[in-house]
Amino acid sequence: MLVACLPVIISGTTRGRAAYDSLNYHEKAARQFAQELPTPHLKDYLSATTPGYHLVLAAVGRGVGGIGSDGVSAYEKDLTPAQPDPRIASERRVLQLIGLCFTLAMLYLVGHWGEARLRAVAAKPGVPLAVLCLALPLVGSPYIYQSAAWLLPDNSAWLGVLVALLLAVRLRVGPAVIVAMGLVLVWLVLSRQIHAWVAGLVWAAAWVGASAPGDRAGGPLLSLRDLFPRGGSRAVASRVGLAVLCTLPAALVLGWFWRLWDHQLVPPTFVTWHHAGVQAATPAFVLSLIALFAPFFAVWLWPGVLGAWRSQRGWLLGASAAGVLLAVAPATAWDFDHGRFGGVWSLYRVAGEVGGRSLALMVLSPLGAAVVVAVLAGVTVRQRWVMLAALFGFAAANCANPQLWQRYHEPFVLLWLIVAGVLIAERAADAGEGNARRTWRLGGPAVLALVLGAVSVAMVVRARPEIDKGYRPGHIETPPAKVPAGERPS
Repeated sequence: MLVACLPVIISGTTRGRAAYDSLNYHEKAARQFAQELPTPHLKDYLSATTPGYHLVLAAVGRGVGGIGSDGVSAYEKDLTPAQPDPRIASERRVLQLIGLCFTLAMLYLVGHWGEARLRAVAAKPGVPLAVLCLALPLVGSPYIYQSAAWLLPDNSAWLGVLVALLLAVRLRVGPAVIVAMGLVLVWLVLSRQIHAWVAGLVWAAAWVGASAPGDRAGGPLLSLRDLFPRGGSRAVASRVGLAVLCTLPAALVLGWFWRLWDHQLVPPTFVTWHHAGVQAATPAFVLSLIALFAPFFAVWLWPGVLGAWRSQRGWLLGASAAGVLLAVAPATAWDFDHGRFGGVWSLYRVAGEVGGRSLALMVLSPLGAAVVVAVLAGVTVRQRWVMLAALFGFAAANCANPQLWQRYHEPFVLLWLIVAGVLIAERAADAGEGNARRTWRLGGPAVLALVLGAVSVAMVVRARPEIDKGYRPGHIETPPAKVPAGERPS
């Protein structure tokens, strides 16, 4: 990732959608805060997200010599390629290198965690290579790469989501882990407020950590007895109470921003972009991405697939039916006005629609639901509830985002599948099942990484250079629903 990002950062490339957002929004927000420190003006600025990422860039950037305090607002400087400012370009490189650290930390954490989990149950020389291959799609993903190379806050939040998920799937979720998850949640609501859903993950991890058995043989895939064990209500209540208490600081932070932003969850400039409403196509879209990526992780997920087919066929059938329902109940077809466009939506649009329902989602959503059942069947009982809670919470929270764009969902789906692959391989190896060597030599994730990497390169090479559009707080581009008909994509 470092090798892939450095040429873009050093050369000052400003091609593509990510560079456009970086140049016109997030860089300006960071510069504004740098000039206003130690009392930044958080009432309104050029980002729809909470300002944690931008404040880190501003503070560290000034500390290491970037972002000079010359008193001139970034909004008054010409950032166009026609009249480049060498000092601005130098400062931008400093900011990009700081932002890249979030992505490198996320990738290191995935590799270190995966290797440690698998070495504990199968100390074979192929483990590091296996985990490397498994995590490679994160490097190829255009939406992770773009956030690494340019100034986008996404990966700073995905790092927090990953830390919370890895803490939640631990064998023991004690008070110290719950407190740590609460601290991670504070960072999440400071970096991207939509990830407040992780509070539910904290509660779920605390609940099942005190109630659900570590594992059991046979029985239903999910049972309420796992959540309400006899004689364990006091332990569950105390653990969940601690979890609720540990998520209170994040709730207070979010509530403070809500009041600051005139009872909205985004700065005033972006209210028209994130109007109130429900994007009901989100669950089916998330399941469709799982269905698209899962074949590349097939060998990693295979023990779960076998387990689901042998003993959970009823759950497979029920989940598939639910997937169909999620694809046909709401409107799920390509729709520019309602934020369903870009990325893989272009392929879904070619597949056609019936009555405003995407035919692609009708096929992929039930397949994705079946993959979810296979994942749950391949992990321990506690991990089932945690992985399901993470998927449900993420999809539910993103229903509140009217822009159903692939870049908001692909990184989570990849992280979820990678964590699932490690957990399934760990359980299978611990039980002495499967061919570990074949699993560790699997090239599926590497192939997916190459495909996604090719898309990443194409998105940059084929894009035009972007310039500063002169946006200011209160004056930004028109949201999709209000774009004139003649200016919309065909």
